[in-house]
Amino acid sequence: MTDGLSPEAGGVTIADDFLDPSQFEALCRSVQFVTYRRADTEQWRTAYDPSSPPMQSDLMASGRHERTGEISPVVGPVVERIALAARDVGSPLSGGWHTVSARLMLFARGAGVTWHRDAAGLAGAYVYYAHPIWRSTWGGELMSLDRRPDSEARDRPTHASGVGDIGPDFDLDGDDDRRLSIGRGAFVSPRPNRLVLIGPGVEHRVAPVLPAAGDSMRVALTGFFLAGGGV
Repeated sequence: MTDGLSPEAGGVTIADDFLDPSQFEALCRSVQFVTYRRADTEQWRTAYDPSSPPMQSDLMASGRHERTGEISPVVGPVVERIALAARDVGSPLSGGWHTVSARLMLFARGAGVTWHRDAAGLAGAYVYYAHPIWRSTWGGELMSLDRRPDSEARDRPTHASGVGDIGPDFDLDGDDDRRLSIGRGAFVSPRPNRLVLIGPGVEHRVAPVLPAAGDSMRVALTGFFLAGGGV
């Protein structure tokens, strides 16, 4: 495992080489045998392009309550290690949190996520890249918008709807003008075996996977930290 977390620009923190090589290889094999469905099967979430939504596994939650669901026997221990990393002094997560969720997501060519902030009631989020190879020309970068003091408190979702919802953006509330006025930020490439912790309130998107990726999938183990008392 990497020696520690590395705070980066844009409200995210990175840990490269998060798993030992043998553990990472086991996870990459395991994700191939998980059942996936379209991410918009139950309802359209506006951060996903309805023409090319990602595929997702069942949801898993672990923490204050007994673990629910089981994506695979390999994923559970990885989520526990992510929870430990989130308690590191270099973590961007705010306050206490009691539960961490997990879901595997597959991004094929054209799949991405538009600009959004995660719902209120979350202490933060994470993404861990579980594909064995990725090229810089394949897209799929995690992008975060620079923060401004006069915009951080605006237009935050005021509800917390479970462990996986993301707030809508219909481009009707001036958010696009605000983002253009800021006009800068940071990006993180989906390097294999990389963990990214995302602080609360960070506005972010996933750039679409480009045609150059061919049949390669951007595989992300992703989830949220539910705010509350300590784990």
